[in-house]
Amino acid sequence: MTPEQALLAAKAGATYVSPFAGRIDDYIRLKLGMQQGVDFQKNDYLDTGHVKRILAQDLMERLGRKTGTSRLHQLQTLREILDTGQDNGVYSGVDLVRRILTIFRTYGYQAEVIAASIRNARQVREVAELGVHIATLPLTVLTEMIQHAKTVEGIKSFTADIVPVYEDLFK
Repeated sequence: MTPEQALLAAKAGATYVSPFAGRIDDYIRLKLGMQQGVDFQKNDYLDTGHVKRILAQDLMERLGRKTGTSRLHQLQTLREILDTGQDNGVYSGVDLVRRILTIFRTYGYQAEVIAASIRNARQVREVAELGVHIATLPLTVLTEMIQHAKTVEGIKSFTADIVPVYEDLFK
């Protein structure tokens, strides 16, 4: 669940480490006061940029209301807000995977990273872009990966243009 745990596992000679990206996303959402099934669904994408914007807005509003407060109190408010939208400096499950891969590459650890608890196609793409070795995901995510409105449109257009000679091949 943390880069520190992955580091310890790699140093101990682990062959694989398996950060649970989706579970970290859920944990961060819960820290933000969101409720699963109400504010987010299990397969929703956690946009860390959006979370950071919300936290910055909250910061500006709260500090704006506290004119005349001490610098120490302002710093405590800042720390409280920043701690809400992350887990010890990790802002999402994809960010967790990125940090682990960075550590492993920096020190040349051979352990492979299995991105687990992947919840949507965008997470698959993002961990693939990072160079994750393996990803575990449910069939619903695989289905989501192959679906796109323009794909369906292209298939319909292609089949409408079939030359009669080849029509039997598509039956």
